[in-house]
Amino acid sequence: MPKVAVIGAGHWGKNLVRNFSNLDALAGVCDSDPKAVKAIQTAYPDTRSWASHEAVFLDEDVDVVAIATPAATHGDLVEAALNSGKNVFVEKPL
Repeated sequence: MPKVAVIGAGHWGKNLVRNFSNLDALAGVCDSDPKAVKAIQTAYPDTRSWASHEAVFLDEDVDVVAIATPAATHGDLVEAALNSGKNVFVEKPL
């Protein structure tokens, strides 16, 4: 089963975390808001977290990156994720 890291733990990110967790595919979560990360880790205690998206892209245990950040950030994040060899799911259009 591929392991998915969710970048963005807001409204849609929480849904992605829940679904990937239910599929036993969740690698962890990354968000710039420590409160959002803490809420995810409270609901899913075994969930890993990363302090930066760069750390996610460098993690060899992550196969897929699901991006659920504000739309204006998608282009740069998708490009960086693809350049790091990750498969990518984008929550909104680029």
